[in-house]
Amino acid sequence: MAAAVRTCSTRSALMGLDPPAIPNPHHHHHHHHQPHHNQQHQQQQQPHQQLQQLQHTQQPQQPQQPQHTQQTRKRKPGRPPTYVFSKPDHELSENERRLKGSVIKRRIRQNRSYHRKKRQRQLQAETSARLAHTVPTTAHSSLPNPLSSHHASLPPAPPPYSAPMHSTAVHPPSGAIPPLSTLPSSFPLSHSPFPAPLPFDPPAPSPTASAAQLLQQPPSSSPPLNQPPLPGHAPAAAHSALSDAVLDVSYQSTLTKPNNILNASNRPLLTAQLTARTATLPIDPTSLPNLLLFPSSFQPDSALAMLGLSHSQNPSVIQSMVDANILSTVPSGRYILHPVTRALLSEQHTSHPPHVQQAFVHHFINRLRAFNAHQLTCDGAHRQLAMKEYDQEHSNMETALQLAETLHSCSQPLLYHFLSVAATVMRYSVPAYARLDIFHNALERSFPSTVKTDQARLRLALGEAYLDQLSFAPAKDHLEVALADLAIHRSRDDTDLHSILALLLLAEFRASEHEFENSKRLLTQALQSMRDGPMQRSSFAACCLLTLSSVYCALNEENKALVAVTRAIGILVAVKFERMPIYADALRALGCVRFRMGQVNEAQKQFTQALHIVQDWKARPDWQQAPVQHCVHLDVFLIELIAWTFVKQNMMNDAETLFQQAKAQRRARQLDETTCVDPSEDLAHLSGTNSKHRERKASIYTRHLY
Repeated sequence: MAAAVRTCSTRSALMGLDPPAIPNPHHHHHHHHQPHHNQQHQQQQQPHQQLQQLQHTQQPQQPQQPQHTQQTRKRKPGRPPTYVFSKPDHELSENERRLKGSVIKRRIRQNRSYHRKKRQRQLQAETSARLAHTVPTTAHSSLPNPLSSHHASLPPAPPPYSAPMHSTAVHPPSGAIPPLSTLPSSFPLSHSPFPAPLPFDPPAPSPTASAAQLLQQPPSSSPPLNQPPLPGHAPAAAHSALSDAVLDVSYQSTLTKPNNILNASNRPLLTAQLTARTATLPIDPTSLPNLLLFPSSFQPDSALAMLGLSHSQNPSVIQSMVDANILSTVPSGRYILHPVTRALLSEQHTSHPPHVQQAFVHHFINRLRAFNAHQLTCDGAHRQLAMKEYDQEHSNMETALQLAETLHSCSQPLLYHFLSVAATVMRYSVPAYARLDIFHNALERSFPSTVKTDQARLRLALGEAYLDQLSFAPAKDHLEVALADLAIHRSRDDTDLHSILALLLLAEFRASEHEFENSKRLLTQALQSMRDGPMQRSSFAACCLLTLSSVYCALNEENKALVAVTRAIGILVAVKFERMPIYADALRALGCVRFRMGQVNEAQKQFTQALHIVQDWKARPDWQQAPVQHCVHLDVFLIELIAWTFVKQNMMNDAETLFQQAKAQRRARQLDETTCVDPSEDLAHLSGTNSKHRERKASIYTRHLY
């Protein structure tokens, strides 16, 4: 029992939950039955004590053996130690840092699984509630049950229904392709794999629901297929409302366990019907198992690419597959394999040939290449579109990365090719600890045929991930090597952009080491490289100016710092980054400069506006896996900065309230609970002699390049 409790507590701790309290049976009804309980307990204890005394007198005296001290319970195998969370990141070794990242990723996966299962239980409860309201109206229905007919047979499949791709208002006629559950009654189904439409309209998905929540809803948003009348029955002999509701409840259970419907009696019939329906589609039947590579939802273009088709030549293929109940629709114009179809195909195809896996990886390489690296820094709308698409394709991107690692060989370094293209978008959509593992493992697989520019980009991405994790020494080595390789092996694409990125990262590293002149030289070189091209109005230019303002404040040159911050804000407004975290960080820098110049009220306005931007960004409902590293702990830092403005205005009660709120947030995020210093010293932390000063500030507000 104790082991079970420990296991439950450990799993709950990993998921970020508190273990449920276990009631003590000895404390039940303590106030009302305590005398009777004590008397009964003494009566039960007397025979037991007499028996122990009798056994003790009968046993011979044996020499006493030394008592063994109770040993500390060892950690169970497979459970990683959690001591890495009690130490700062700069004191962790590389292996401990990897361990900490793996534990964090496991917690994220477990929390995601917990909320997904919770949503499924809510959906089942809602369906049961609807069923309870539906049963009284259909209890006295005299309609015959079509499944009880002994003369029912599978009607011939009519031509596919041609309807608009994303139209949900138009329903197919009654002669559309019937669902696969239309089987002779002599072969009864324990579950209905493809349900008939519900008698009530399903609730419309919330426009603010996340993609993961929408995937958990039954795919009833697709055009419902009307059940054709079976032979021997009048048109009124369709499914009753009660049977429809029961079928829908049964279908919801198949979403999580689709194999429940595949038994020895109905598997051959379902397989035969799937084969017959696939034969009516304008696709190669042997290419249908290629869709199993998608772990979740996918775009229509992705499905057609894996089927060997083009969207322009086959605009109605996807809709015909939906009509045949092979695909199901989810919101945002995405599709999933029907759970029954996936279960049938998974039994027949357990592996995919290498050329299919390569096609999957190359398809997502082309998807990533469509996001121009320069536009990601020069256009805020393009940046948000790329981040949203990567967030929607997160599971597919992980699958492509795993396939690239499997197919990576000396003759074809597919992994390097994929990561060199994906690194630009991953900077904005993947946490730093995950990027650290990905790029470190990729660089360990070095081959002579690897393109030097690809290797330099991966090394640059690895150095940036180290810098985001505040590991300055390894970051310096990788950044210097990457900058040298990029200077030698120049190409006609975005090598200059990566060179500018390397200069910015090295400038931040030099500033953290108190080498302010070297940092200013690198920043000036980066600004000159961006002066003559489109990069002069980009997020890289704004980030360069923000770092330059930090250096000026460290040198007590507030006027130059104010000019640099003002220019950075002007650039961000021009490229439409006002609602992104970089703009909040620019307002933070401007507020700190104003605070150092004695303009406390203006500084408070800047801090408050920046806090609203960060909170809106982190609370966006359209993120499936919100890229929180974009504004890691900037909200906590801004709360403390606002509290310092209250201190300067002698509003001590309000300041203490904000300090306590920030401290609670740090404790919840496992951060250093030391309050940040006065904002007048915030940007001057680079000139301090105490390294703990830098680490304290960095532990609150993690550096990230925009």
